[in-house]
Amino acid sequence: MAACKATIGYSSSGPDDWNKTKLIVNWGANPEASGPNLGQPFNILNALEKGTKLIDIRPMLDPLGSKADYWLPVRPGTDGALALAILNIIINENLYDAEFVEKWCYGFDKLSAHVQSKTPEWAENKTSIPADKIRLTARMIGTLKPCFIKMGNGVGDQTGDGTSTISSICLISAITGNLDVPGGQMSGSAPFAPPMIKLNAISKLEEKAPTDLFDKLVAPESPVWYQKISKGNTVLLQPIIRL
Repeated sequence: MAACKATIGYSSSGPDDWNKTKLIVNWGANPEASGPNLGQPFNILNALEKGTKLIDIRPMLDPLGSKADYWLPVRPGTDGALALAILNIIINENLYDAEFVEKWCYGFDKLSAHVQSKTPEWAENKTSIPADKIRLTARMIGTLKPCFIKMGNGVGDQTGDGTSTISSICLISAITGNLDVPGGQMSGSAPFAPPMIKLNAISKLEEKAPTDLFDKLVAPESPVWYQKISKGNTVLLQPIIRL
């Protein structure tokens, strides 16, 4: 059997892609608070004015949610259940991109079997989102393309099952064929919008500190990203993790 290698990375969509998407799903992110200096809320609002649809998935009705076509006030910590129910509908109603799945996705049959019991009714009991609204959300994601899902810390590092939740949401983008397409989950970096606030450059600690300071830092709790080891004319960074 040939060895199989899996690469786990990150794909996003830069501000120049907001106007190309047909559906933005803001899932656990707060761009109105964390992204103004990158132009995110303005790019989203501009896209909405041009006809892009918006689904906002957050427990609280934040400013962006008030502009959404649908707001899903998911119960905190249950986003994974919501993602599995959306996968259930997309798969069982054949809303996935069969050509993309056949060419690029491995283990689709196992995923399909896994989500059969994860019905919208099952998820409603956990998430407090009505089953009909879950179906509507899944159908919008499966039919409005390209679709961009913007994820935030609320569904990742601030929950006990964040890894599984993020994986499930990424699977939604994958089986609907929204990976590496303009307006979808684009790979690589895109240019940011001009900042709203002009900031002066911030000097690095390394530039301010005495030249021999880092040779004297011996405590393991010292900021290792500033420590260096000189080897001839080559400067090598210390490992970030010390074992």
